Amino acid sequence: MKSSSILTNIGSRLASDRCKPKVVFSARAYATLLSEVLDEVKTETGGVLLGYWDNGVCQVVESIDPGPSSRFEVAYFEYDQDYVNHLINKVSRIYDRQLDLVGLWHRHPGSFDRFSATDDETNLKYASLSDHGAISALVNIDPHFRLTVYHAMAHPLRYERIPYEVLERCNDSIQAPYSNAPKRVLQIERALNKSSASHETKGQPNTLHSKSVREALEAFLAKRATSEMANVQIGTVETWADEDFILLLSALESDLGELEKKGIGTTLQPDGCRQLTLVAEDGYGDSSRVIEGFQIFDDGKILFLIEGQTYFYKPGLLSLACKDASL
Repeated sequence: MKSSSILTNIGSRLASDRCKPKVVFSARAYATLLSEVLDEVKTETGGVLLGYWDNGVCQVVESIDPGPSSRFEVAYFEYDQDYVNHLINKVSRIYDRQLDLVGLWHRHPGSFDRFSATDDETNLKYASLSDHGAISALVNIDPHFRLTVYHAMAHPLRYERIPYEVLERCNDSIQAPYSNAPKRVLQIERALNKSSASHETKGQPNTLHSKSVREALEAFLAKRATSEMANVQIGTVETWADEDFILLLSALESDLGELEKKGIGTTLQPDGCRQLTLVAEDGYGDSSRVIEGFQIFDDGKILFLIEGQTYFYKPGLLSLACKDASL
């Protein structure tokens, strides 16, 4: 009873205030942020915030550090994208509920606690991913530690400085309980039994064909061509910026998780034009390209290519296509 009342009270206070949203950091997330600042105290650094929205309150459960291969300079830093993407998926599965990428934080030199033009571009992309927008926080040490939290909304990009609080460590488990151990054990056993059954049936593994996902997506888009189609072409991408790559993976996360539950593995691979393609692999040993290329525009919109036609991608699209095809 105590756990639900704490989060409900937070949401109720916010609902009555109506002025602005609020951020609640777990003790763990806040400690991780401070540790990262200490490790790179002479340069810029940052991290990714995982959590969920509850009645207008952004509950930040985890802060992911930028990774061992990050570049740190006095006025610039760059994420280790492979490490961050890997850790987001792993850390989220520790908890009983789904954690999403709710925002970012980074340190600014001196007393500058506003966003640069480059920050604006990044914040617009992340704010465009969710109806809730995104949290973007700045750290300054001038000379005392200061954390300034903003709520970024898209179309057009706008910021609102908002309050935050940090939970007592004993309340971290109330904010986001760990996954239930007996439930996880049961899932492990079911997954093992499913894998064994697939080998025993030989010609009839208990998974989808990878090409079925592509066919489901094509059929789904054919029904909604007028609303989903984009009248622009995807060009050649020489290199993907770290923030764009992380943004794309964040948008794809829910779809790829649902495909994994159906026995479909996925990878993002560059093609001959250096364009990222989404490849699906199944239990039959077959693979097929589900999406032939992605591109992210400055306003955060994601386009993808299939059969020579471009469409707008929105999180959950592949899951909807599979559900529509009864897969």
